[in-house]
Parts: sequence; structure tokens; C-alpha cells
Amino acid sequence: MKLNTLSLSIMTMGALAGASLTAHASGYHFGTQSVSAQATANASAAEATDATTLFYNPAGMTRLQGTNFSGALNLVAPSVKYNNASASYPTQPYAAQPLPNGVTVPAGLNRSSAVSGSTSGKLTDDLLAVPHMYLTHQLNDRVTVGVGVYVPFASSTEYQRDSVLRYNVNQTSLTTIDINPTVAFKLNDQHSLAIGLIAQHADASLRQYANFGGSANPALNSLIPGVGGGHGNSDGYADVEGKDWGFGFNLGWMWEIDPTARVGVSYRSVIKHSLKGTADWTTPATLAGQAAASRGYIDSDVRVDIKTPESLSVHGFKQLDSKWAVMGDVTWTRHSRFDSLSINYSQPKSAPYSASNF
Repeated sequence: MKLNTLSLSIMTMGALAGASLTAHASGYHFGTQSVSAQATANASAAEATDATTLFYNPAGMTRLQGTNFSGALNLVAPSVKYNNASASYPTQPYAAQPLPNGVTVPAGLNRSSAVSGSTSGKLTDDLLAVPHMYLTHQLNDRVTVGVGVYVPFASSTEYQRDSVLRYNVNQTSLTTIDINPTVAFKLNDQHSLAIGLIAQHADASLRQYANFGGSANPALNSLIPGVGGGHGNSDGYADVEGKDWGFGFNLGWMWEIDPTARVGVSYRSVIKHSLKGTADWTTPATLAGQAAASRGYIDSDVRVDIKTPESLSVHGFKQLDSKWAVMGDVTWTRHSRFDSLSINYSQPKSAPYSASNF
């Protein structure tokens, strides 16, 4: 058995994010699955010298003799911050409100205004541990099998609860773990093919804020205690959790042109998820909050639909002499499949929340 010692690597990630009203969830794509690949800037897919070739190009498994294991633990230290953020409430109508004394507060508009709160902060945890493990075994001169257990995508972001961007998806945490059994066939001395099944487990948690006071007459705050009318005076939020298994496949082809040169192509499919779980709503103790609960903003089942993206890689390797080699890799990943989160609540909800509901 050939054992590639479990390795530890540390990566840092930095970014500065400005204000945005679109919820993005592309997160971290862990295209680096081995320390040796990091040492070559991920250009070594056609090298196929250890068990991590199962991820980069599974057809390369036919180059490995006997049994091989490779593992890595990546410690990722992200630094993602935002500053100068701003957001505005929309203009919303509120209904006429009859009072017990016979006076009617007329209908009107809760006009657009700036969201108050923190305009800068940090979005990520300080440290993430990401493990990867690969095992291959040569059955005979032409067939090699293997299995990989690894993290292809993960995301963890959280705005402050008082952030001006809190009505976006305020907090997201998404982790995917792939179990990837694969078989590779050596068609002849030059060409190898591989196919594998990907069973992907996704676990997500989200927090989403809502502005329940937007359609309540702010003038009522001085007339009736605890109304909570006006933008930002009756915020509530939902904590959402969901889990799901999704399935896809990976393919690989490698052409060994001669003992010193080879090229390859690999493909990983899109994987669809419909994460099912629960939404736990917290509504304020104002009349606006009570009205929100009566209109469907209560604990319920929830579904979150996501797709993790497909990728296509073309790569090559050329051994120049005993000390030098040239290698390269071009990988396309369709990140646009993974740029937003859609939260679907089973409990029907109605809006706006007019003062007449109090």
C-alpha cells in the first residue's frame, strides 16, 4: 500500500464587499483537494501521481499501482469584510385606522427612508477546517477502483443583526460533503476512461429578517402604546435549517501520448438539492408583530432549493527531463448556478401588514 501522509495546509482568503441588496451564496469552492496540487497552483491534474487524481481526473487512477491513500486537512482563514453599506426601505401604503374614540387616522404612505444600523463589519468566521480523503485500489492491469470523501463547497457568512443589510439573507451556513465511488478502465496503453457516482450531502442554516412595521401608520405610535408602526420599528426574523442528499456523476479521460506526455479531460455534473427543514420565526411583541404572526409568519416547514455547479477541466503534462516538468490546467465552473438562495415556506403568507389588522 502506498500511503501519502495526511498533510496539513493553511490558506487565507481576503475580500472587501460593498453594499448589495442581492443575496449571494457562491461561498468557497474548494478546488484544491491536495497539498501537492497547491504546490503546483492546481496545474497538476494530468500528473496523476497520487489518489487525489480521483478528484482532478479519475482516469488517472489507472496510473497508480497497488493501493493508495491521500488525505489533507485544509485550515482556511477567511477575511471577508464590507463597508460603506447602505439600504433603503421601499415606499409602502398603510390603511386608515379607526380608533376607539371615534377618530380615524387617515390612510397614507410610509415613505422611502434609509435603513439605520451598522454599515461595516466582518462576514466570516476566523477559521474553517476542511478535510479531504481519497483511497484507490488496483484490481488488475486494466481496472482501478477508488472512493473520495471531500468537501467541494462550503459557505459561512453572517452580518451583524443590526446591519443595514439585515433584510438580505442575514446569515448563511452551507456545507456540502461528497462521497464519490469511482472506477477507471485502461482501454489500451494510451487511453483510459473513468466514471463515478457522487452522493452529496448538503446542510444549510439561514437567518432572514423582515420589516413588519413598514405598513403600519407611524403616527399611531404616539396614540397607542406598543404599535411599532413605521419602518424598522417592528423587525422579526426566521431561523431556517434544512438538509438533503443530491446525486451526480463525474467523468474522466486521459491520453498518454508517450511515457513523458499526457493530456486529459474531466467533468463533474451539476447536483440539485431541495433542502427540507424548519423555519423558526421570532416576531416582536408589538401589535405589528402580532399582526405578522396572524398573517402566516409562524413556525413552519421550509424548503431551500440550490444547485451546486458543474465543472469541466482540460489539462496536460510534459516531463522535460529528470528534474523538470511542464503542466497546466484550465477549469471552467458554472458558479452562476450557485449565486442565490431561494427560501420556500410551506405556510402561506400575506402582505402588506396594514394598521387595520391591529
